[in-house]
Amino acid sequence: MNRYKAEFLRRDIQLFKEQLEFDAGQMAIVEVLINDYDFAFNPASEASRTKVEQAAGRMFQGFFGGDMREKMRTMRDTLQQDIAALEVENGGPLTDEARQKLTTDFRSKMGAELAAERKATGADLETKAIMQEILDEITRWSAERAAFRKVVVDGIQTTLNPEQTANWPKFERFLRREKSMDNAVLSGEATNLLVVMDEAGVSQPSIDSSAKTLDDYELQLDNALVARDEFIERSDPKLMRAVLDADVAGGKAIAERQIALRKAVRDVNDQYRTMIVGVMPAEDGAKFNQAALTAAFRRTYRATQVQEAFAKVLEMSDLSAETSGAATNLQITYLAELAGCNDRIVAATRKQEPERRLEEIERVIGMMSGTSFAMGMRGPQGDGTPDPVGVLEDSRDEMDKRYLEQLKGLLTPDQQALLPQPRNRGRGGNGGNNFGSGKIADMPEQFQAGAKKADKNNDGTLDDTERGEFFRSMREQGGMGGQGGRGGQGGQGGQGTTTN
Repeated sequence: MNRYKAEFLRRDIQLFKEQLEFDAGQMAIVEVLINDYDFAFNPASEASRTKVEQAAGRMFQGFFGGDMREKMRTMRDTLQQDIAALEVENGGPLTDEARQKLTTDFRSKMGAELAAERKATGADLETKAIMQEILDEITRWSAERAAFRKVVVDGIQTTLNPEQTANWPKFERFLRREKSMDNAVLSGEATNLLVVMDEAGVSQPSIDSSAKTLDDYELQLDNALVARDEFIERSDPKLMRAVLDADVAGGKAIAERQIALRKAVRDVNDQYRTMIVGVMPAEDGAKFNQAALTAAFRRTYRATQVQEAFAKVLEMSDLSAETSGAATNLQITYLAELAGCNDRIVAATRKQEPERRLEEIERVIGMMSGTSFAMGMRGPQGDGTPDPVGVLEDSRDEMDKRYLEQLKGLLTPDQQALLPQPRNRGRGGNGGNNFGSGKIADMPEQFQAGAKKADKNNDGTLDDTERGEFFRSMREQGGMGGQGGRGGQGGQGGQGTTTN
């Protein structure tokens, strides 16, 4: 939950007029209420956020300040050396289960050693004091934030006529979708099928046929959003208290419930996507289904370079009938195989994202309580095992290369030169990082050392092969982050559970 985000913005004033048909007198009252809210909320929110962020900075400095980073690197190197030695002894790579057990045991051992060291120096008490400071501030701010909201809502409701009062619950659901959908960490959790319907390009008869299903969807989605947001709002301080008290079981139970409620929002979208498709004609149903999946899993379903290449080829005016037919047949085969790849990636993502979210919270609790040590030495799975989604994405990339070469084989050199240039599909929430040019000097400083190792020809730029090796290496080291994105694979990152 982003508890520092304003619940009402000045641009929302127009929504009251459009959705509830406010008259001029009512609009004047709304403007005063929201302007006053804006004037009071923003500085109060910023002050609280700053206080929490500064406290969090002091806390993490206690974990990673001094020689702690060097100790972490040494521990990670020791683990990797132990794994390598065992693989030599066994005459081959460790199984995923053996690697996971070794990593888990090592983390527990290191966690106990670091906890003992922190206790001896008094650092653990300092950390708990800072966490209590953060918890107190979040609790105080939550009450103040609720009071700000109550003033606006109560003030507006006093102006409503009977018809507007009857329409108020529907308007509240609309506002909740507008404000709350972005509080997502799972792919598909932030998908709004009402927006998808508006943008999918389906026919009006199909929209009309799905109206009853959409009405039901709106109610069920709102129920899921309310349950999710209210529980997270109440439980985040309790989760921090569990961390503070080293209550791993209690913290895990809260985290599991939070994730279950996030999955419930995602599942409402999945359920009603299927139901809406079922009441539409086949062509519009397929169009809506694809639009909804793309909204939920943007990175998976965005157009590939090979799809763009096929489109470019089939537009060529100098293409012979024979070549056009061969390209069309190849495209059909490719799209069928791509659909299967994407389905497998989505299935793995649905399974992995909730598990990874829980693992991340458990790692934080374990680190803070001294029962485990994971920071700085976790792989994509937290235990050094391969990333299932990454493996499937790599497989899809290899398939793309294979089909692109087959397509090129149908073309003349001049026609090949017109094909779209290779581009990085991107993984792991790299968002604004400047990897697009491939120039190492343009990359964020923290990634340049790893990029230089991947630059086999030492030309200062990563080609496609080098870039792939670089991202694989970073994934294995846990350096590129998780799935990230808005609700996982979308555009906007999920919010943390303690400082927001």
